[in-house]
Amino acid sequence: MDYKELLGLVATGESETVEFKRKINDKCIESICAFSNTFGGKVVIGISDNLKITGVIDPEEELRKLSDMISSMIPPVVIRTEVLKVDSTNVIIVEVERSSSLHSFRNIAYVRAGRNNKPINPQELLMMAGESLMVSFDTSPSRVLVEEVSEKLIDKFYLIREEARGLKAPGHLRIDERLVQLGVANKVNDGLVLNAAGVLFFTDLPQSYYSSACIEVMQFTDDTMNELLYRERLEGSLPEMVEKAFDILEKNNPTVEMLLPGNLRRKRMKVYPVLAIREALLNAVIHRNYYDPGYTQIFIFPDRISIRNPGAFPFGVTPEHPIHKPRNPLISSIMYELGYVEKYGSGINRIRMQVEEQKGVEFRYDEYIFYTEISFIRRVNLSAIDELNRKILELLETRNKSSELSQALEMSIPTIVKRLNDLVSAGIIIKVGKGKNTQYRLSNKY
Repeated sequence: MDYKELLGLVATGESETVEFKRKINDKCIESICAFSNTFGGKVVIGISDNLKITGVIDPEEELRKLSDMISSMIPPVVIRTEVLKVDSTNVIIVEVERSSSLHSFRNIAYVRAGRNNKPINPQELLMMAGESLMVSFDTSPSRVLVEEVSEKLIDKFYLIREEARGLKAPGHLRIDERLVQLGVANKVNDGLVLNAAGVLFFTDLPQSYYSSACIEVMQFTDDTMNELLYRERLEGSLPEMVEKAFDILEKNNPTVEMLLPGNLRRKRMKVYPVLAIREALLNAVIHRNYYDPGYTQIFIFPDRISIRNPGAFPFGVTPEHPIHKPRNPLISSIMYELGYVEKYGSGINRIRMQVEEQKGVEFRYDEYIFYTEISFIRRVNLSAIDELNRKILELLETRNKSSELSQALEMSIPTIVKRLNDLVSAGIIIKVGKGKNTQYRLSNKY
């Protein structure tokens, strides 16, 4: 880091990933612990509370003190330190990476929440264990006996699996033996009990045992979320919930006529790419942190659809570098057998490809401490492609000025200009030049 970068950090102030300290003390180590348990960050030592650069007198002594105090963290955390010369004093920059382990300082684990370090309570500690993939929810035993499974759901599973993967049901095995073979039942004392995956797939109402294992759908009139148009809590087995959610998303994904890239041929298609929405929903229910008491949630707005699931990305996994590192490997495996998952670790890439192909939508991942949200944002104005605008787009092949379009369509220039501006806002055409030299052309994206 150089002096200019330091000034930039100080000017921005403390944040979820930046902390300033005058000297090394317990609070400094708490911040290092919190950063390692959250998204990583920087602790800058030698900055006062009013953001003045006070510096440290003896940086070597401070670094020795830092090393001694960090050694009391369990497990030890790896940091990088840098001493920056500022005029006649020094500033120490401690860089902390997000860790794959859960760290504590003096028997307390911390996470970063805004500009504060927050001690983790017991419930959050279990959630963090799930985040770190230390504890797999889907293979954890339940108290549900195999006698409580639904034979109808078991028969349906084998029927769908045969259609999807060509694997026939083991007809020679009893129901309890089939469940053991699938890995969803385990022996406990003298009986068989389902694990969590067995409950989610093969009982009629898993929510009786895991109340948060549901999908909540909400539709709002605008971004303020003040006026709720529709709300439903979806329940049932995992595949049943997914199918119900697909149906709702399908009903809220209107069909429009779009221009294909490179020509004027129009194609009727959904506003939001169906396969991308499907992948996002499947990722949410398969890879969510089921130890978290929150629901998988779907938010439907006039211009976007957002899907939120409890659980951040596992360590080492990002939207830019997706790898197959499932939080719930058994759930993932069963959904693969049912044909919902096409290829391990390829969901995010398929979402990206579908969005790039359709062009009229962009998507965004937002990651927080305990949940992840993917949003599909509509860029095309649904009212933009009406009959008049289609004529305008066709004429733009040979006429590029509003006056020429006005003459060809026998309409006023202000009316044409308003239409052209709408098409520019929608990203369908681009505006070139100013004043009398203004011209309009089809965007390369459409």
